[in-house]
Amino acid sequence: MDEKKSPVLSGKMTDTQQRKLSIFMALVSFCRFMLKNSN
Repeated sequence: MDEKKSPVLSGKMTDTQQRKLSIFMALVSFCRFMLKNSN
């Protein structure tokens, strides 16, 4: 993620945004994990 493009990461996030972001990050890392294991 580019921190310059998302000022939300600078601490102005609401709980809902943080929850969505953490779910999104978990999905991304899970997908990467599955892609690594499938090869």
